Amino acid sequence: MNGWGERLGDAMLAAAFIDRLLHRGIIVGNDSPSCRMRSYQALDLARCSTGRCLDGM
Repeated sequence: MNGWGERLGDAMLAAAFIDRLLHRGIIVGNDSPSCRMRSYQALDLARCSTGRCLDGM
């Protein structure tokens, strides 16, 4: 929540905004890797198999 007050210019407005968003919401935890991360890792593995690893640029 620290950055919201700075972005909106008012910490009280940010707190009210977040409160409204989460008032009836359900927070769902997900510990599995995201689809973007899986596709990135697949791309990295494909490049590493050809000798062009992303982290070795």
